[in-house]
Amino acid sequence: MKMFKNLSKIIVAMVIFALMISCKSGSNVAKGTAGSVSNEKPKYVFMFIGDGLSHVQANAARVYLGNNTVGEVELANLAFTSFPVNGIATTQDSTSFCPDSASTATSFSCGVKTHSGVIGKLVDKTKDAKNLSEYFKEQGWKIGIVSTVTLNHATPAANAKGDIVWAIIEQDKDGKIIFTNMIDHYRITKEIILFLCFAILLLLVSGFTGFRTILSFIFTLLCIWKLIIPLSLKGYPPLLISLVIGNIIAISTILLVAGLKKYSYVAILSSVIASVVTGIVAIIMTHYFKIDGAVMEASESLLYSGFQHLNLTQIFQGSVYLASSGAILDLSIDVLIHYRKLLFTGYTLRLVSVPFLYKKSCV
Repeated sequence: MKMFKNLSKIIVAMVIFALMISCKSGSNVAKGTAGSVSNEKPKYVFMFIGDGLSHVQANAARVYLGNNTVGEVELANLAFTSFPVNGIATTQDSTSFCPDSASTATSFSCGVKTHSGVIGKLVDKTKDAKNLSEYFKEQGWKIGIVSTVTLNHATPAANAKGDIVWAIIEQDKDGKIIFTNMIDHYRITKEIILFLCFAILLLLVSGFTGFRTILSFIFTLLCIWKLIIPLSLKGYPPLLISLVIGNIIAISTILLVAGLKKYSYVAILSSVIASVVTGIVAIIMTHYFKIDGAVMEASESLLYSGFQHLNLTQIFQGSVYLASSGAILDLSIDVLIHYRKLLFTGYTLRLVSVPFLYKKSCV
């Protein structure tokens, strides 16, 4: 045991020594002590942006961590408050003393003031403002953006110029843009290419059955796009709509793939029963765990887009069922396959609803 302890100490010492050597050997690492500024070229540059973080929040943390002994009251230093150079930036934009994330993120990344709700544009809202990422890329630096929020938040978006995105644009009666909210990256072109590759492989492997499967995929997409989403946005019960249309999709898929056969009806029955059970469990669990639906990624954008009347909890329940519907359909197809095997091998399948009380032959 003593030998292992000594060995572990040796390994730790070697790691520390290697780290010290690597730090000293980096010729581009800025060197200096507190209160001094180095002129050497840095190897890395980090820009941290804390949401809503200003002098008040930083000072509150320093007070909390500081010394409050009588006669020795002193603020604690945070990592960034001990930097040798500090600066102050005003927070108002060109239109408001209480700006939003879009204009303030533009100030951080581009160094210019602009309108609330505007990203990467000058005050005239027509000319582009170059951000820090673009400047560094032109000088040969590699840029990386890490964010704890999605693209519909303006802060990372202000530093990622050049991406094509989905956006909600609100205009007045004259066509003037008064509000813009980014939703997500635009991926339709890539998704179409991926689907075409999948469809070709499916046709090569499965033939006409694959063609019917592709029709079921297209039917599913149209049902979600043209029925579930529009009806939910109009205020109809999202879970009920999802259950009804989801079962229509499942029934259509089973009939397209297997045809009008006895085993198809068994698979349809299993799918409907599993769907109803899933909906009931979704209702019970969302209430039990007190999940209100605001945890959904797009809920903020949905409310900001003028749909404050929607019940996010019911939408969440509907999304739980839709997320499970693929697995339900897979299991139904498994039931279909196994039931068909039993019929083709000559076995008699019995459905038992209550053990020892009710039995009915299906063949």
